[in-house]
Amino acid sequence: MTGIAQRRQEGRLTGHRGEAPGSSSHVIRAFCLSSFEPRQKSEATRHGRLLWPDRSAAVVTVGAFDRLLVPELALWIPAGRPITVHPARGPGLRTIAVECPGFEPTWLGVGSLLRELLCYLAGLPPGAPRRRAELAVADAADPVCEHRLSLPDVTDPALRTIQQSVRAHPALPHAVEEWARQLGVSSRTLSRRATAQTGLTFGQWRTLLRVHLSLYRLVAGAAVATVAREVGYESTGAFIVAFRQLLGTNPGSVLANR
Repeated sequence: MTGIAQRRQEGRLTGHRGEAPGSSSHVIRAFCLSSFEPRQKSEATRHGRLLWPDRSAAVVTVGAFDRLLVPELALWIPAGRPITVHPARGPGLRTIAVECPGFEPTWLGVGSLLRELLCYLAGLPPGAPRRRAELAVADAADPVCEHRLSLPDVTDPALRTIQQSVRAHPALPHAVEEWARQLGVSSRTLSRRATAQTGLTFGQWRTLLRVHLSLYRLVAGAAVATVAREVGYESTGAFIVAFRQLLGTNPGSVLANR
């Protein structure tokens, strides 16, 4: 069970050092609008942080994982985790510092109630009304299954060469046989190394790299068909299928939420 879900089951979302809501240490300590620039890295913060793109899609990198944020989802990130934000053009992310340390990143569904509470808090000064609204946010926060795009950390020199080449030229059409020929190894050996290091077949790993790269173009506003060609897909339909299989949503939904 996630930290937020556990505390909701216990009837509270703890404050700093386990203080109960209503004490001098609020459940939610700060609320602001952040003007993140593309690829801006945020320092690890003392408190956990809730990120919500109220009108624009964004990609947030936490450790080895890239997470696609849309207005229907907020992402809670534990304290001490540096993040990199790749926002779409438009309004910045709304951020809340949440004191619930020691747990993994957690997705929260943003329904109409939570949306209104987050917007309400945007301009609310400290005081009793704010404390009541903060507690209501804790009650309205429902963890949901996350969609995350993980790039395995490969250490094999041949795989690193391929990863760097695909990042630089994602439309390269090379299959495993061509890569093996260029690197002077057998295709069977290369496939075996890919599976051992990533848990994926070579083709699945290459697809993961391509879809990963496509996110940054999509949140920047590029058309789906254009992005599909740029990352090496001969048809837009094939790209949409690959994207949906990995993220559970269509690439067009990223543009729709801009």
